[in-house]
Amino acid sequence: MNKKHTLKKVAAMLLGIALTVGATGCGFVTTDSQKDLQQVIAEVNITEQLKTSTEYGDIANDVAKLVKNLATDVTKRDLISYYMSTGYQYVENYGYTYEQTFTMLLDGLIDREIMIQYAVAYYLKNGANITAANCEAYINSELEQATGKTKELLSEHKEVLTLKYLLTDGGTDMEDYDSAVYALKKSLNDSLDSMESSYITA
Repeated sequence: MNKKHTLKKVAAMLLGIALTVGATGCGFVTTDSQKDLQQVIAEVNITEQLKTSTEYGDIANDVAKLVKNLATDVTKRDLISYYMSTGYQYVENYGYTYEQTFTMLLDGLIDREIMIQYAVAYYLKNGANITAANCEAYINSELEQATGKTKELLSEHKEVLTLKYLLTDGGTDMEDYDSAVYALKKSLNDSLDSMESSYITA
């Protein structure tokens, strides 16, 4: 009899907890959104493969020095941003499943990082005065000249100065760099114009 009474008490208590959790929603479980978005979902570093390459094996160590300045991690934020900018169209317009879409987008992000790293290897191999040591000196020089928020952002994102060094042939030819900056700004403006047009239409 006593055992039956105890079971009833336990059952009533569990029911009470279940109802409380149900009534308060997911208040007991919280997530840190920033931390969640910073999760690394893929890491890309081709330097080990380059060491066995007949074409780039001799500069693999130099590539490794510069790759550490690049964003070699693909984060959850990158994937979600990519989905929000273009990926959703594959679901809405082309009948892709979410799984297919996110897999395709992740592959695209990984491919982009691989291409950037191979581009670094190519420039180091074929550039007349391009070296890892000169690149590091260029980055330090640019950071010394920068001030305020620009300096803070460049210090956190050395990939910008690394790619600028390579695109400008060691900081001497700004034409390719200016073209890349223009193309990026144009792409962002086109995207904003497109979104604005769709909001106006709606």
